[in-house]
Amino acid sequence: MAEHPNTNRGRRNFATLLLASGDAGEALALGEAVFVVHDKVLGRDHPWTKDSARVTADALDALGRGGEAAALRRRYGIAAG
Repeated sequence: MAEHPNTNRGRRNFATLLLASGDAGEALALGEAVFVVHDKVLGRDHPWTKDSARVTADALDALGRGGEAAALRRRYGIAAG
């Protein structure tokens, strides 16, 4: 179940809530974990993979790691959140 896309979709939503509540560190940890699974299971071009990459990049931005966030967005072809 840990790699099921639907399970990880819910975890991605929780990462988004963490980020919105100001807990960028936890959002990044969860977002990265979900992103890795979505990339592996669904592939780079799947919308859920891009959503996971976006929340990860947004968390990186919130933590002052803009260069890493920009690189991730470029790699996955996503706009700033």
